[in-house]
Amino acid sequence: MTYKIVIPTAGTGSRLGTLTKDTNKALLPIAGKAVISHILSRFPADKPIVIPLGYKGENVKEFLLKNHPERHFKFRTVDPYEGDGSGLGYTMLCCEDLLQTPFIFCSNDTIVGGNVPSPDHNWMGYAHVTETDQYRCLKISKDGAVEKICEKGATEKNIEPYIGLAGIHDYELFWSAMNKNKDIAIATGESHGLRTLIEEKTVTAYLFDWHDTGNIAALRETEAELQNEL
Repeated sequence: MTYKIVIPTAGTGSRLGTLTKDTNKALLPIAGKAVISHILSRFPADKPIVIPLGYKGENVKEFLLKNHPERHFKFRTVDPYEGDGSGLGYTMLCCEDLLQTPFIFCSNDTIVGGNVPSPDHNWMGYAHVTETDQYRCLKISKDGAVEKICEKGATEKNIEPYIGLAGIHDYELFWSAMNKNKDIAIATGESHGLRTLIEEKTVTAYLFDWHDTGNIAALRETEAELQNEL
């Protein structure tokens, strides 16, 4: 099917401290490759990739064009990418015109193993993690549908962390939701649009083998895991 993938890279990666002082977190090396190269390896080479650029954006663009010449990239500059008015939701809204088709959203700190489903239906990815406090989580029904997205720190039972990977089939409904409450969308990111899909459509939950690179502890753990797999 025809679809695109969006991998936002505009943010500063502040949770990684000094590691991102001079480098976009998507370019951090892990097990011999940049994080974003690990991410790209999960997607078909013939699918267009939308890359929102912000912090160290020229470095990201240069790296991708040099190291992945087989890919079809569409770059979009995001301004502001930090401070007032910035946020993942704003980054996504900057790319709305480029994503007028079913698409896959993938955070630039999410590496997964195995196959990634196409967005021929709506879906969200989750993983089994012991400590869930720092993640948005999913409440999943017995038949495998996402019932709701819980904010970080939720104390509900039987919830699983959302890994920042989702297939958005009903893109028109998604963008309608993102544009209706832009302030909330800017603050909460793609999860704002996904909540509307959960309310009005069926969103399937998929379990992934997840390697997080979004904070220092997770990055070190992922480095060790991927080195062991080599």
